[in-house]
Amino acid sequence: MEDAFLFRHGLSPSSRQPDLPDAAQTVPVLLNRAVMARPSDEALVGPGARFSYEALSLASQRAAMMLREIGIAPGDRVAASLPNGTEIVVAFLAAMRIGAIFVGIPHDWSLDDTLLAVVETDTALLLVDQAGHDALAPRRAALRDLGRVLVAEPGNSEWNLSVDREEDLADFDDIDPFAPALVSYERAPDGRPRGIVHSQHNLLLPGTVDASEFATPGVRRGVSLPLTGVEGLVRGPLHALHREGCCVTLGGADPSVACEALREESLDSLAADPGSVAALLAHDGVADDELAELASLDVVLAARQALPDGLLALHRERLGRPARLGYGLGEGPGAVTLTRPDESPLDAAGRGRAQPHLDVVILGDDDRELPDGKRGRVGLRPNGRGPYTMAWTPILGYWNRPDATRAALHGGVFRTEAQGHLDADGELFLAS
Repeated sequence: MEDAFLFRHGLSPSSRQPDLPDAAQTVPVLLNRAVMARPSDEALVGPGARFSYEALSLASQRAAMMLREIGIAPGDRVAASLPNGTEIVVAFLAAMRIGAIFVGIPHDWSLDDTLLAVVETDTALLLVDQAGHDALAPRRAALRDLGRVLVAEPGNSEWNLSVDREEDLADFDDIDPFAPALVSYERAPDGRPRGIVHSQHNLLLPGTVDASEFATPGVRRGVSLPLTGVEGLVRGPLHALHREGCCVTLGGADPSVACEALREESLDSLAADPGSVAALLAHDGVADDELAELASLDVVLAARQALPDGLLALHRERLGRPARLGYGLGEGPGAVTLTRPDESPLDAAGRGRAQPHLDVVILGDDDRELPDGKRGRVGLRPNGRGPYTMAWTPILGYWNRPDATRAALHGGVFRTEAQGHLDADGELFLAS
């Protein structure tokens, strides 16, 4: 993609374009590899829908053809404001297949904030549920620049009918793995909406590292994190694709939903926020031995928010082992640091050491690196050693926020908004 496109939208092109080591370089290639290896295995489960890998690939190709037929071109924006379900995953995969940019908008945002994101990204197609469609209807006439709006929810919704059709499949062009692929909306520290922009390369690196570090294939991962956000996509369906497993979409943070899925879907891992993990651990509807099967409950990632009171003690009480704490953020994406399995966190401020593809540094007011023990801004840069040498690239920026992009990307280091220090062993401690 031309640099002029990036600059026009307040973004910064990657100064490096490294290959992912021994891995798929784009999302469509990753899906195709899983289809070749396990065509009939279950890949995706959600309300009213179950997909094998072969069926998921077919659905995403048909959806991509539909997007192309209605005029969606590489670089155009396809937005979704939906609760968790298979519709989001199919739409995301379809957008990745044709080089469109998927825009994830939290489903629980107000209509005004949703429309801010839609207008800001000049969305060509917006996917909503029926309630969202009804709420939007009175404002539709005033939004002359808004593209097509489709209802996407389980059953015979417009989206599902559009992609559920029998016809020959067309070929798709090669995709630039460093072009903008995802705009993930969240609230900035000042409360305003902002869109974090990632490439397909960025989205695939965490799963590439995870799959090489933990080579066991065939996971069954539940995801209650919003699939409209980068963490939900990376820790949910993309994680499952890397491990040639199954992603089970869960709605909301209700622990009873997770308990039911744990039993009925035989989950062995769960992607959830710390509050949902705490609620599940406190829920009396699930036995200790059932919780013990969820290995990923040992990984509790948190960014700006504090961990729920008593979470560490509750984890040890229910599972008989310490929690693994990490520092995760949408710009990472995913885990930036993580404690080791044999470590017992002394407190919730200690978030472990950098992941294999990253270096964590502490920056002073002049952006110079500070020594161990000194508090400053937490910065991220690619690891210059090991199997993932210089493989990490930072976000492309914040959509239409050139000042925020320049402030975050400085001298080859991504400057987070967190404060903390490193100890002599390289462990990150976040300031409260």
